[in-house]
Amino acid sequence: MNSLVFLVLFFQCVFSQIMNANEQLEAIQAQMDSLFEAEAVLHEQIQAIQALAPSDSILEAVPELISNINDHLPPIEVELGPNATVELAPPDLNEPIMPDVQLETDLVEALISNVYEEIPNEALPDTGTAIISDEIIHQIQAEADAMIENNTILAPSSTVDPSKLFIVVYSRLDPNGTKIPITAAEHINSTSFNPRLRTIIYVFGWTSGVDKPGTVAIRKALLEKTDANVLIVDWSVYTQTMNYFAAYKSVPKTGEYLGQFLAKLIITYPVRKITVVGHSLGAHVAGFAGRIIGGILSVIIALDPAGVFYSHLEASKRLNTGDAKYVTVIHTSYLGLHSPIGHSDFYPNGGWYQKGCTEFMCSHKRAMDLYIESLSDTLYGRKCAKFWLYVCGFCSMNEEKKMGGIYVDTTALGDYYLCTNGEPPYGRSSI
Repeated sequence: MNSLVFLVLFFQCVFSQIMNANEQLEAIQAQMDSLFEAEAVLHEQIQAIQALAPSDSILEAVPELISNINDHLPPIEVELGPNATVELAPPDLNEPIMPDVQLETDLVEALISNVYEEIPNEALPDTGTAIISDEIIHQIQAEADAMIENNTILAPSSTVDPSKLFIVVYSRLDPNGTKIPITAAEHINSTSFNPRLRTIIYVFGWTSGVDKPGTVAIRKALLEKTDANVLIVDWSVYTQTMNYFAAYKSVPKTGEYLGQFLAKLIITYPVRKITVVGHSLGAHVAGFAGRIIGGILSVIIALDPAGVFYSHLEASKRLNTGDAKYVTVIHTSYLGLHSPIGHSDFYPNGGWYQKGCTEFMCSHKRAMDLYIESLSDTLYGRKCAKFWLYVCGFCSMNEEKKMGGIYVDTTALGDYYLCTNGEPPYGRSSI
């Protein structure tokens, strides 16, 4: 009888998880509607081209006719949002008309290429938040997947200018901060840096900056919760752009320069007192920096480390457990890496979507909010193999470990799950 009850409860739980998954799939489907509409437009364009195209024998005899048709075909206009429209070049008749099964993939690639060719690598307007729609996010992911599949992934850039990279030193004595060049670690003595205190270094991610709300919130929370040196890596000249690819390509060299800064700092300062926290692309910058000094950093805390372009890369080209003595990761969104890459990996609400969020960027940024709340030691994850097993109560007897915090629990090893509220306070006493 007990076995029957267990099976009934088990299948009820599985059914509930399937329903939740269906709701998430419906949300994704709705976000892809604009791409499907664009696909229909492209279908119509192809049919128009086919109606105009001459026979194969004529094409072979008069190839210039093809060029003439190409020159006179109108571009296709595709709306990506209420204020965003791009023009797609019509298909080249020199190329065979693509089959339907390939149409969606090629359309997405064309969309991304056209969108990002038109985006200048310049600073975002200082509106406090980045205006990045889910349509743009889907396009970036699709372009990345296409490049990975075709083995044309972008190579890291070697053009990062170290003179444009800075370290901003904050403390309770200097809450407004003092900026020094990243190449001049010795200048830290002219700031409020106190060698007797521990040091927390924060590396922000794509579209963010020193004075952006998320970075400011983390800096203020750290100074409120602990008397420490708080250092912000200012690489905003490469992150404050709508061009994700430009920011991505700047990660390795930025990490290298941060690593060189750390190498100079730890000549006179104990490396065991340094924690590096990174969000999104900043998490990978932290990884490259840790690698430069031989993985001797005590702790790296990765807040939803960027997944676009990184999900298929080998460990040596992204954040990994060799970059510090202890790496802990908080996974919160579709935009971040979902596979476990740390000594401990925490998955709030399963790690794909966060409660209270309707867009991917909201879930991506929730990692910062959760880290801030974790500074009060209020968030705990339970070790479990899968999120649905955790929700169904099959891991109730497993160990719980603190997520994040000022002092990270380095005894946590493996995957941990937790449920949160959709707004502060995020911590919950039960599932």
